[in-house]
Amino acid sequence: MKQLAGLAALAAVFIAIAVLGPRYLRQAPDPAAVVLPTPANCALSATPCEFAIDGYPIRVSLDRALVPLKPAQLTIESQAPFDTVRVDFEMLGMEMGDNHFLLKPTSPGVWSQTIILPVCSLGRSDWIAYIDWVLETPAGSRNYRVQLPLLTQNAY
Repeated sequence: MKQLAGLAALAAVFIAIAVLGPRYLRQAPDPAAVVLPTPANCALSATPCEFAIDGYPIRVSLDRALVPLKPAQLTIESQAPFDTVRVDFEMLGMEMGDNHFLLKPTSPGVWSQTIILPVCSLGRSDWIAYIDWVLETPAGSRNYRVQLPLLTQNAY
């Protein structure tokens, strides 16, 4: 009987970690990151978004309009010497789980990743994409962050 109670307690701990853990284990943005202003007239959608970091042009695009639960290809193009490119999707005021994607270099100057976002049970479609870059320079690494608004299409 004690073994059964011990197993139940252990199972409860694992469930709590699985449910609450991601909220507390998220990778916070680098506090030393250069936070860029949201580019004017730039919303992440089927239309590419273009801006610059330290004089390097950046182009962020999706291969199609984003629909929850359907994969889409996110691509970032630039000749900047980025070491890593990461995108975090959040819905302000709504817990939507962990939606973090590390983009992979697919060719020189191109980083890409398949992304899938969940459906909001309240029907909201307003997301924010936080894009983080690590730029390697002779003087060392510099971290950058930009946020882009994103509206998903209806999933139904």
